[in-house]
Amino acid sequence: MIKRMLLTSLLVLLAIVAIVLKYQHYLSNPWTRDAQVRARIVEITARVTAPIIAIHVTDNSEVKAGDLLFEIDPRTYVAALAKLRPALTRLMPICSRRVMRPSAGAS
Repeated sequence: MIKRMLLTSLLVLLAIVAIVLKYQHYLSNPWTRDAQVRARIVEITARVTAPIIAIHVTDNSEVKAGDLLFEIDPRTYVAALAKLRPALTRLMPICSRRVMRPSAGAS
């Protein structure tokens, strides 16, 4: 009688462990009868800092190389260029003379 209860308890415990392991496997690798489900989620950040004026993608949408994801407000960079344009205009002749005539110390 004790052997029978012990064996039954052991089989029930093994069944519970098998169910838990199978459920965890299902959570990490969900499946359908049609196909396997895989997710590739990538975080995207811009190389520059400026306000974003338009977003051309939605959450969980598929994108391909070269697709436009968002637009950055160009006013920040236009203002910076306008601020530096006088210095650029003043330095361009100096730079072009140095490119045309190498320094005496260069070999």
